[in-house]
Amino acid sequence: MAEHEKPNICIYCEKTTPDLTTEHLLPRHRNGPDTPDNAVRVCKACNSRKGSKHLYEWFGLDQRDNIPRIAEGKYLKLLFTLHKERRTLEESIISNLCSQCDLGDSCPEKATLSVFCLEGIFLPRK
Repeated sequence: MAEHEKPNICIYCEKTTPDLTTEHLLPRHRNGPDTPDNAVRVCKACNSRKGSKHLYEWFGLDQRDNIPRIAEGKYLKLLFTLHKERRTLEESIISNLCSQCDLGDSCPEKATLSVFCLEGIFLPRK
């Protein structure tokens, strides 16, 4: 648990419950690592509602100001680290992100570099 998270409080809905679960910011189903950098503690209801969606996909860009800062900070740091490791932030690759993205027609930012591009190329596990 990160030092900024509060014990027994869901990071998303802020409800107090002793029954928190580990939620992967970048879902394991979409190649998210099983590491503390990719995990936050949430209530079962929030974990179930988010399911296998990416953080911004779940909240939507129009609601991005409502994403808890701790979750968003961890998530953006994780995305940057993963992209840096995979060398997918190089200029020659950025223009091809849309073709690698798993969001397809559901992407609200087609042909525009956005956070959806940065999170959408982590394809589901086969």
